Amino acid sequence: MQISAEIRVFWSSKPEAFVTWFKDESIHLCAAGGGEKARKDLYLLDPSQLEMGIKRRGGTEFLEVKGLVERQTDPLSIDGLAINPEIWTKWQAKHLTFGPDVSFSTNKLRWMRKFDAIELQEVRLAPNEKPIDGVLPAEGCNVELTQITDPYGKVWWSLGFESFGSLVRVESNLKATVETFMNRTGRPELPHGAPMSYPNWIAHVVFPN
Repeated sequence: MQISAEIRVFWSSKPEAFVTWFKDESIHLCAAGGGEKARKDLYLLDPSQLEMGIKRRGGTEFLEVKGLVERQTDPLSIDGLAINPEIWTKWQAKHLTFGPDVSFSTNKLRWMRKFDAIELQEVRLAPNEKPIDGVLPAEGCNVELTQITDPYGKVWWSLGFESFGSLVRVESNLKATVETFMNRTGRPELPHGAPMSYPNWIAHVVFPN
């Protein structure tokens, strides 16, 4: 079981200046991981509930099952947008499955930056999103910029902060990383987007009204 604290924002159009800044190696002093090849993720389509996500990640043989544990009442602010952090748990299951008639397909191209939440330093990543030195911090946070194409061909963008580590620290890992990253030099202001988890976003795409 993995534990995380997360915030995520979606946009229906590309936040151009922020995307350029996020990927700029000269600003961040290291390259973002990923960004080379899109992957196809399949989600179990169940818009009636928003507290569980079941996904088959592209290129893997198992399902990822994520469950919402708690929604925090103390929001974080990103350029004036208040977002309540959420605590999630994740499991991997090799023998669960779901059919194409209840699936929601996405194509994702993702860039990632990873932080050691104790030292508040960025971890250098290879294109496969793994640490170059092979050392994963015990307490940390992923910062994910993702271009997502939904089943209807519409392109979305998402910025997500997903911390990891011990239960007693994941929320503080998230807060510290958000503050550190969003205060970096030259960051363009983000347009207001929609703060949602992936289950919420899927429900929004399927039932936009």
